[in-house]
Amino acid sequence: MALFGEIGEVSWSGNNVFFTLKDEFSVLSCVSFGQSEATFKIKEGDSVIVHGSPNYYVKGGRFSFNVTSFEPCGKGALFLQFLQLKN
Repeated sequence: MALFGEIGEVSWSGNNVFFTLKDEFSVLSCVSFGQSEATFKIKEGDSVIVHGSPNYYVKGGRFSFNVTSFEPCGKGALFLQFLQLKN
């Protein structure tokens, strides 16, 4: 399954990266296991196409998306709008 959106709220726990994937209508929690901060080149505000599968974490009662690969698509429109508003 592939999803398109903008990266937000990036955090690390060991070799796992947690982030949100958002568009103008929604926000989805995502995780990618086995990543390295040194090689993980996608940053907050980047538009991406992610490939993976949905996951339901029973213990926490949370739905998320397990990402297995990324395709960068440049800077996200939401991020650019934020920068314009900030200036």
